[in-house]
Amino acid sequence: MRYNTDMGIRYYAWAITPDELQEAHTDPWPVIRRADERYDLDGWTNSYLDKARWQFQQMFGGPPGSDDTEPRVAYQLVAGNVTYPRGYERGYVEHIGTVEAEQVHHIARDLDTITIADVRAYCAGPIRPDDTDYLTYFLREAQTFTADAASRGHAVIYVIR
Repeated sequence: MRYNTDMGIRYYAWAITPDELQEAHTDPWPVIRRADERYDLDGWTNSYLDKARWQFQQMFGGPPGSDDTEPRVAYQLVAGNVTYPRGYERGYVEHIGTVEAEQVHHIARDLDTITIADVRAYCAGPIRPDDTDYLTYFLREAQTFTADAASRGHAVIYVIR
């Protein structure tokens, strides 16, 4: 188990093949390294959502603490969080998530329905209005990433670290 003591938790995602997805269920790190090495090759895409991931979890997952609201399909792209098995002061273990190719298509369609007006409405609630441009930028990043991955039949692997 690897412990990370850097408190700047970020989100990274890569498009992978369905075969790589199966491999990732056994050992994700070789898949992540390969995907990261080909990030600038034609036909492959990746995404960096910085710290917007936790705000997207709130936007896509429904009101905090509400058990009666189903999360949006897009929530699957940002689900998960780091864990602190030895306590907060002793570092965290990153979260690695995967999304099957068929589900990437559904996520892309759901993300495509989210508008700037939706981001503004969210920002008017639990966070500062100054975050509207920040979240809009990363929403567009997520929309572009998933649309490209879906069009190529790719699955997705992501790390929250």
